[in-house]
Amino acid sequence: MQKVFLYYYGKRQKEILQANLGFAERESISEPDEKTLILNLFKYTQNTARHFNARDYAVWMQGIYVHNEKGIAVCLDQSVFDSVFADLPTAVSVPNLFVNGAYCGLVIEQERVYAFTDFMALQPLYYYHQKGEILICSSLRLMLQIMETTADKDAITEFALTGYNFSQRTVANEIKSLGPAQLLTIGKNKQIHLSTYSAFSERTEIRRPQIDIVDDIADRFKRSVARLYDDRITYSMSMTGGIDSRLIYLEWQDKMKLLTETAGEGSSDYLKARAIIDRLGNPSLHTLEDLQLDKYASGIDEYYLNCDNPMRVMGEFNRHHLDWKMSRGSFLHITGVGGELLDGENLYLSRSKLNVIKEGIAPYSYHELHQQDKAGLLGNIIGIENRKTNFKMINPDFAGAFDINGVVPSLESFIGPTRFQECYTERFRTFRLANAGYYAAASQNLAAYITLLPYNDVELMQAVCHYKPATRELRKL
Repeated sequence: MQKVFLYYYGKRQKEILQANLGFAERESISEPDEKTLILNLFKYTQNTARHFNARDYAVWMQGIYVHNEKGIAVCLDQSVFDSVFADLPTAVSVPNLFVNGAYCGLVIEQERVYAFTDFMALQPLYYYHQKGEILICSSLRLMLQIMETTADKDAITEFALTGYNFSQRTVANEIKSLGPAQLLTIGKNKQIHLSTYSAFSERTEIRRPQIDIVDDIADRFKRSVARLYDDRITYSMSMTGGIDSRLIYLEWQDKMKLLTETAGEGSSDYLKARAIIDRLGNPSLHTLEDLQLDKYASGIDEYYLNCDNPMRVMGEFNRHHLDWKMSRGSFLHITGVGGELLDGENLYLSRSKLNVIKEGIAPYSYHELHQQDKAGLLGNIIGIENRKTNFKMINPDFAGAFDINGVVPSLESFIGPTRFQECYTERFRTFRLANAGYYAAASQNLAAYITLLPYNDVELMQAVCHYKPATRELRKL
């Protein structure tokens, strides 16, 4: 394994270390006491596995984590990492220090332990709590080797019907997944408590003059891009003819060293991307993306075989295509996924199909959100009724044990308060798109290729969601 994060509390510390963690270097392992084992492994030219030890607490983090003030340097430089925690008010506030990336973290105090995911849960983190043992780990496969488990058939049904496990179940009854922006707290008595440390919005939308909204969002977008840049990193970027990737490119600090790639020879995407790169960037570093289409079938097979947890994958990928991307030599890959929230496209896509043509000219109408609406809205986005129908065509006895109503509570505090159906669905769509956009690295457990999404900056998303939808429609912005 190239990257793995693990926390274990129990009586089998030595056994697990010897039987299951032989691949790990000794310096990546910590044993704070006779019952606690921590593994923080990240193998690549840039090692972002960091540890800070203070008098009252200790912090471990891994992945790509972007600080709200110090940017991406916090995960590249130990001294910068240390400075973040030098004046930390409380250990429980650690997750809120970071605004972008794919990462997980652990904080240990004298009487409590905190584990947390990034805002979108792009870096998977699973937990097991049975018979006096607690195991928290970024690898489901490794957990299944360490712990005895039984199959969760309902989780498999949910994946078949939704393409994901939004309920945070896994293939094993005994193992659950942390959700987006989730904080797991282990108390003094070793009981586990789950909470959400952040949300798309803390309050319902407000109305502001158009110019104020544009200025606010533009400023936050520029900061979201700037936070991701560090001259010690080699970056690549997917360039298309769309506005999302081109806006990032315009704000990128060093275009002369940026490896760019575009799919579709002779396509409008390629021609538009090439035009802006010829004018502002380095054409010698721009290339036609090699999709490896002649190896597509075998590439899909290899991709799923290498998935740490196939039930987290929101889209398939050609593993040979991914290998080509990695061969270019970048450490971080920039993508425009998530721009749909910034430019209001998700509002448009959340419209009723019957109203799309009518509202092409007339003002949009936004619909009040009621609690009973939420399951139906999620089901429409996922297309769950169509999936059920397809399964019944194969097996008429298929009852569809999964109930979409069970997903609503698991996402409630993360999606946050909103007055409008369209805002509720656009936030859920943004979460889905983020995970789909990150699938290449997240599912393969690779340290050599990591995707970063500037539009998924938490402060940027929260600013967008702060305003009423009518003031930030795509055609107005």
